[in-house]
Amino acid sequence: MAGVAIAVALVPPLAVTGIGLGWLDIHVAWGALLLFLTNLAGIVLAGALTFLTLGFAPFTRAKKGISIASIAVIIVSVPLAFSFMRLSDEASIMQQLEGKTIDQVTIRQVQAHALRPLELSIQLITPTALTNLDLDNIKENIEMRLQRDVIMEAQVIIRR
Repeated sequence: MAGVAIAVALVPPLAVTGIGLGWLDIHVAWGALLLFLTNLAGIVLAGALTFLTLGFAPFTRAKKGISIASIAVIIVSVPLAFSFMRLSDEASIMQQLEGKTIDQVTIRQVQAHALRPLELSIQLITPTALTNLDLDNIKENIEMRLQRDVIMEAQVIIRR
């Protein structure tokens, strides 16, 4: 059972890492590699603590292994914290904009592609065609809501 648990936790992230590298998509590869390293560090630390608790190794011998596993967990925690903050920021942006209406234009399917500068991909649902001035007003309104500069990529959908 332990082998199956390890295989389920380690093989899929490694496969996705390979796929990400094959697609030349560094974000996919990095995210999957980070998941693999997180799972590996957790398995090693849990295994070391389990063996120590069950008495398979005295604390003096196990101390080095537990220290190395703990350091690995701490090292993996740093990029995880940064990823969490980025995802939290993206979720906040989506929550602030999704479903909002600006001058009869409804914002849908908000996606943040980069945070510095903020690049947004959005759908604009409108009853009439939009001019460049309308798009500029929507962009300014979004910048006011988010209190930061935005690069906006919009798909306009006319719904009558």
